[in-house]
Amino acid sequence: MDISRLSLKFDESKEFEIIDPLTNQPSGGFITIASINSKVGKSVQLELFRQMLLLKAEKAKLENKEPNEVTISDSELKEKYPHIFAELILDFRGLKDGKKDFKFSKENAIKLLQSSNLVYEMIDNYSSNQGLFIKE
Repeated sequence: MDISRLSLKFDESKEFEIIDPLTNQPSGGFITIASINSKVGKSVQLELFRQMLLLKAEKAKLENKEPNEVTISDSELKEKYPHIFAELILDFRGLKDGKKDFKFSKENAIKLLQSSNLVYEMIDNYSSNQGLFIKE
């Protein structure tokens, strides 16, 4: 193996086209997300971890258990903290809400995550797959 391959350069963010879930074809809608290893991505990871620990402590207290005996599911985190996940969304374009253009804002990023499991899963999968962020 050539050792030059071990020192790859990565983009902080990347734009991906959203695939239509009904046709499995490109939708014309694009979303720019931060890499999980970017400054934004690391900040999101840290905040999610912090919130998960607080949630575990709260849940353990309610269930009369120790925090290490309590589990928090991905869906619980997604439902409770969409504003944290939305930080990974840096931009989007080509999306519509009915007939109106759906313009990027952090508020709309939260709305997008809350209304679409597909987008949430895409962000979760893409942001952590560093191969997608290798600079060309």
